[in-house]
Amino acid sequence: MDTGKRNISELVRIALKSRSPLQYILSADLCREIAIDQSEYHSIDTALRRHALGDKVAKNQPPKHYYAIRFGLPEGSLEKDIFLSVPGIAHDYLVRDDTKTPEVNEYIHHLQQFYGQETIDYWVRSAQYHSVGLIRGSMDKVKVRDKACRICTSIAENQLCPNFVASQDKPTVCHIISRRTVFWLTLWDTHQKYKDIADTNGLKRGIFSNDAVKEFKLAIRQSQYHSSENYIVMLCKSHNAQMLKILREAV
Repeated sequence: MDTGKRNISELVRIALKSRSPLQYILSADLCREIAIDQSEYHSIDTALRRHALGDKVAKNQPPKHYYAIRFGLPEGSLEKDIFLSVPGIAHDYLVRDDTKTPEVNEYIHHLQQFYGQETIDYWVRSAQYHSVGLIRGSMDKVKVRDKACRICTSIAENQLCPNFVASQDKPTVCHIISRRTVFWLTLWDTHQKYKDIADTNGLKRGIFSNDAVKEFKLAIRQSQYHSSENYIVMLCKSHNAQMLKILREAV
């Protein structure tokens, strides 16, 4: 059978995207799932690595979107590395994440200069803190779905580490992409649009105008990185720190 016309990269992308967030997967499992025969195994493994944040193949040739994260396991594990699925993270957005670049802090400084430091530090940072209320429903769904740290659960259920003991820390609801990053980048885009628009009284209220606030709240609600349960997971303190390290160093 001629398999040369099959788009292996697209088949891998679809398979990864269809999984729940941070679902455990091995290259061999994906090969058995997708391949027509063993001649496709190498292409599937390569495609997986090209889609995987933290893998040297993806780092050398960054894709537009990542659909997996390469995750290292403790010494003595049956597997050295596993892959964890993600529903799609844009490379360009990941580069802007505040764990990697000073871009967000530069935007905050500019907003402080434009509107006043006290205004931003009090009103806007309060809005950032309370924006979690906009996604309470998604967070509640995640708590029901996960119940415990997703990575601890995967390691235990798949018996990847013979002597593994799940973390005793209480797991918390975590965003795969920093919620702080999404908030400030969205606010910056709103500021850029409204900073020179005057209201009916001739005043330029910028992000504090009614139209700007409505648009900002809608953008936050519609942001998949901020509000979709597909980008929110429960993690223990240790695995959350490991994930942040991967995100920080991978691009």
